[in-house]
Amino acid sequence: MSELAEQHQAWASASRRLWFGAAPAPKPPRPRPVSPFVAVKERRKHKLFLRAIEEIDEYGNIVVHELFTPPWKRIACEVAAKHQVSMTDLFSARRDQMVVRARHEIFWRCRHETTMSLPQIGKRFGDRDHTTVLHGIRKHTQRMEKGSL
Repeated sequence: MSELAEQHQAWASASRRLWFGAAPAPKPPRPRPVSPFVAVKERRKHKLFLRAIEEIDEYGNIVVHELFTPPWKRIACEVAAKHQVSMTDLFSARRDQMVVRARHEIFWRCRHETTMSLPQIGKRFGDRDHTTVLHGIRKHTQRMEKGSL
């Protein structure tokens, strides 16, 4: 069959389908392979960071594995668990003795275990002033010297 005849046959079948409504069923889309891992992307100042990896377990639940936890957040979690206070209490304006002592310990540890400045520490923990952070570090140092932790 010549090329012209093939083209004529294709046009004729297309014309019949349009006039008589006998259009062929569309092909189903090919299934995409399902990966058990999905990267969670976060855009910050026009840069793309991988924040976490989500895994789908055998029951279909999503399990999140953090790729990077900032040191200040790790310190806050450890101190909150040690003093048995919630993370929201540490960032809030509460002034209970347990919460204040835990917050002072976080200030001290962030100052000595990270490279954060006093204003940066204050900004992370409830938008506090750097002098508040300095006071907390001094009070925690006094308590450590007394041995009344």
